[in-house]
Amino acid sequence: MAADLIFWLLFPTVVGAGAGTLVWMLMNARIEVLKSRYRAAVAEMENGAELRGAALETAAREAREAGRREALENLISGLRVEQQRFTRRRRSLLGDHSRVIVRERVLLGDLPISGWMEYELPDRDPEPETAPVTRQLVVASARLSENGNRARIDAAG
Repeated sequence: MAADLIFWLLFPTVVGAGAGTLVWMLMNARIEVLKSRYRAAVAEMENGAELRGAALETAAREAREAGRREALENLISGLRVEQQRFTRRRRSLLGDHSRVIVRERVLLGDLPISGWMEYELPDRDPEPETAPVTRQLVVASARLSENGNRARIDAAG
């Protein structure tokens, strides 16, 4: 009878402990499956977010570059060069010299960005119709320096 009593007291305890252990192991397995599914879903969402983020970053970079390019094109299209040309004549004993003077400045719209830049282009130096007179003056000045007195200007030179 004591053996029956011990059996009927220990048997339900062992069966309860075994059933509890079995339920605990099944629930842990189920929790592990759910955790792995959750991690897979989170990884997929992060991967998708990274791809979308990379795509958004690329689109933003391209939009910035397009904006810069358009701003530069607008700036360049607004630039223009204003140019003035005139002739400056200088008279001397050796003949008339004329130069073409060119003045330029850079404008953005109607606002000048730079000052006037001026340079000369030689037009004719000396003029052909004054060449014989120039030659006569050179010959006369050479004779004056040799003789020290007045020289006669010779047309033949």
